[in-house]
Amino acid sequence: MSVAPRSAEDVKELFESLRDRVNDFEARLDAFSSWLENTDDRVSELEDENDELRARLDALESRMDVLEDDSSSKDGKVRQIVAGAENNRTGDQSAVVMNAAKIVTVTGVSRRYAYDLIDDLPEQYHWILTRSEARERQFGSIEIDDGKQTKAIVIDFEALHSDPEAVNKFTTSSEGGGR
Repeated sequence: MSVAPRSAEDVKELFESLRDRVNDFEARLDAFSSWLENTDDRVSELEDENDELRARLDALESRMDVLEDDSSSKDGKVRQIVAGAENNRTGDQSAVVMNAAKIVTVTGVSRRYAYDLIDDLPEQYHWILTRSEARERQFGSIEIDDGKQTKAIVIDFEALHSDPEAVNKFTTSSEGGGR
């Protein structure tokens, strides 16, 4: 228990002391409120970043599922070749050359089967070209020399993306998500 003030001066000192404490408390409360608001903002930002990362991870998992689920079929091999070409694509490059070594790398097939794919795929898909066909279309920034000794195919992304059935079959996941 505190002793009651004895004089007006004592009351004045007590009042100023209480006012200083209240002001200090208000300042601390303002600082805490500001910290809490900044923390809430940062938590919201982190939640948004987490949602974005989770969506990207889900999209990647979907792409991997598509590649793994159907990788043994010929369509699965074509899907893997298209994905490999997409990964080798720089900027808005309209076409990408895929030689046998690259096809082996992205599909896991034998070198002999990669050469069979190089021979067969241009006849089956209008957007997979031989070096000669690609050179005639003059894709510009990519080197397409039909005189080269290495066999290769050229994935024409403009033609691929103009074919809705091919886009759905070879570039999007089975769950309807985009690339």
